[in-house]
Amino acid sequence: MKKYLILLLLGLGLVLQLEFSPTASAQDYWCYTDNAGYEYYVIAEKSEYLLGGKYIGHVKKISPQKTMVSELEWLFAFDEGECWAACRTDTSLSPKEGKVRNSPLALSIIRFLYHHKYGSKYNQYID
Repeated sequence: MKKYLILLLLGLGLVLQLEFSPTASAQDYWCYTDNAGYEYYVIAEKSEYLLGGKYIGHVKKISPQKTMVSELEWLFAFDEGECWAACRTDTSLSPKEGKVRNSPLALSIIRFLYHHKYGSKYNQYID
């Protein structure tokens, strides 16, 4: 009887620990690491897909020491045979001439966002 009671209490403790643990259920997805060692992760649950082929992507910038530097907001649009991008929160990261193909970072982010929504569907402007 004593063993049964101990096992019951241990089991209850484990269930409560799993139920109320402070871990996040959302997942961020790595998409790029720059030459300085900063890593960029797309926050999938915050990203938005707008009408007309526009995307708003939220991205975490993580330092080489594994601390968050900032959360970046990106705007992407497909128009005139190009994919265009701008980083709203840090314009220095925006691609030259606004074209996604001029920035490996922007290209990595839009590839993730597009394929997260459409699966393996081919897009000539980013693949």
